[in-house]
Formats: sequence, structure tokens, C-alpha cells
Amino acid sequence: AALADLEEAARLDPTNVFTLVIHADALGFAGRPEEGLARARQAYALDPESGVSIMCMAQSLERLERWTEAIPYIENACHRDADRTTMAQGAIILYHAGRRAEAEVMRAKAEAAAESDWGDFQLARFHALAGHPARAIQLLREAAKRGLADPEVLVFHEFDPLRRDPAFQAVVADMSRRWASPLPLAPPAD
Repeated sequence: AALADLEEAARLDPTNVFTLVIHADALGFAGRPEEGLARARQAYALDPESGVSIMCMAQSLERLERWTEAIPYIENACHRDADRTTMAQGAIILYHAGRRAEAEVMRAKAEAAAESDWGDFQLARFHALAGHPARAIQLLREAAKRGLADPEVLVFHEFDPLRRDPAFQAVVADMSRRWASPLPLAPPAD
């Protein structure tokens, strides 16, 4: 239903970059990454200077494992927004593309940036990919402490080597419990 609504929104306003970016992301998560890339390209063509459309291109290409094609977009995104999340994603893309030394430089910059739940999560992905399971799990715990509770993020293939690790399973279980817990809609009555 959400995809249908986004398709309708994109049809009604085909020049709305924000709608196209959200649609691209939703298509990617729905298992339709080629269609997501098409929407990302549309958004980027409309506003190639928008940080949102640049990052959408990087993420859409990343979903398709088109690492080398994603590099110029993620590098542009990193120059615009040197936050922990963006820099860590840059490190992941560079590492997958075989540019390990550059990936390590980018990882170091990400580690030095301000901590955040998504930044810690992306760094965990990098460390899992680079063969540092203890650091990956530590960062996942930090992300969870900062509020990341969506266990769906753990579907990334970088975590495959950790799936049988009891510490990794504990972090996933914690995220799953918090994700399933209903959020309070109002403060408790006195």
C-alpha cells in the first residue's frame, strides 16, 4: 500500500525530489532495487546539487552492489556532510570496491566524528566486513544504547559471518524486543 501511495505521489508531482528519494528507498527495501535506482536517477537529474539526491544515488547503487559506480556519489556526499553515518557508508563502499587503504582512511574519519545510532551501525557493518567481529558487536551495542531498535537493519550481508555469534544474537534479540514493544502514547497518569 505504501508503494502504491508513493507511486501515485510521484505520478502527481514527478518533480518532487523528496518524494522520488523516499520512493527509491522504499523500492529498494521492497526488493525492487533496479526500480529504486531509476527513481534515484530521476531525483538526481532534477537536483544534482541536493545532498539528499546524491546520497540516494550512492545508496541505490550500494543496494545493487555496484560499488565502483557508487564511489563518486558517496565521496560527494562525504565532502558535503562529514558525519559518522555518511563517512562509514563511504568506507563500506570503498572496501567493497577493493580500495582498502582509502576505506581505512574513511573509517578513521567516521570513528572520529560525533557518535550516533546510525553512524555506529554503519561502522559496525564496516568492522564486520573487515573481519573485526568484536568491534562490530561493540558498535551494534552502542547503536542500540543510542536508540537503534530496528532489527531489520541487520539483514545486511556484512553481518553474515557474525550470525552464529551469541553476542551478535543477543544484540539482535534486544533490538527485536524493543522494536516489538509498544511506544507509550502519553505520559503515565499521576
